[in-house]
Amino acid sequence: MSEESQYKSTLFSQSINADGEAGGDVDKDVDPPWTFNAGFNSTRAVSDNPGGAPIVDITKEFSLGGGWRDRVGPGVDLQLISANTPQEQLVTRGGTLSPSYRWEYGGGHKGGEDSSSFKPYFEIKVNFADTNYLESFSGSVRNKKILRPVSGTAELLQGMYGVKLTWKPAHDWRFSLETDHYSYNRDVTQFQNQLDSPAALLRGISGFSSTVGGLPRTNSTASIAWGFADNWKDTLTMTGEIAALDGSLTTLTKDTFEYKISGQWRTTFGAEWEKGGGVNDAIGILGFEWDSP
Repeated sequence: MSEESQYKSTLFSQSINADGEAGGDVDKDVDPPWTFNAGFNSTRAVSDNPGGAPIVDITKEFSLGGGWRDRVGPGVDLQLISANTPQEQLVTRGGTLSPSYRWEYGGGHKGGEDSSSFKPYFEIKVNFADTNYLESFSGSVRNKKILRPVSGTAELLQGMYGVKLTWKPAHDWRFSLETDHYSYNRDVTQFQNQLDSPAALLRGISGFSSTVGGLPRTNSTASIAWGFADNWKDTLTMTGEIAALDGSLTTLTKDTFEYKISGQWRTTFGAEWEKGGGVNDAIGILGFEWDSP
């Protein structure tokens, strides 16, 4: 359960994702330089509507991406998304381009799961993104009784730039710090209030964690990953976000444990805590992942 402005929403989400890699040389212990991914996500948001029927939004999102990285030196990633929320007559499209550079240092060499073959590295990644939110008006009666245009469209252009620093000093440790800044071409308050529920804005390249304040102005994330035992990994993530709507601060703390069941199966479980806008939520996490041979 989460709260968005004056509206409480319950979210149900299902995802199907596929990723892969190409190139490399197993015999020479060289990682594949090419990666690719595709995904589908369906989110159903049920929001309170004082004085009326609950607001139900179903958002379907498709994503496609890929990247290239040398063992050391430059790399680049590209991610595209397209989402549609028919109940809000809202269409979202966007893309993110992320060039990066990696420096290795110390002894050993890159590749493999054996800690004796690991080589420490430091990486910097710069993110550039643009997202287009387009809402259409057809004069139809909507759930929330607010003043809307009877025809035409409303468009919100979101730009984002940010930087991510990653340091992996040892085989079992990884530290990362990321900060992103968002800009808009028009008043966010007016655009967001024309929707029955801002839950429809949860999908998209903005990638914001907050379900309280809606679209973000800034977002900063720190993460620590620790391989504390054979086949076990703990990842702690802390995020702070300032909403573009009212400047309120929302924090999200997530702690997940990953266990490698076998060569192809992994399970993840943990919890996350969200605070902001009068909300103090705790959410459980449970997932399973299968890697094709």
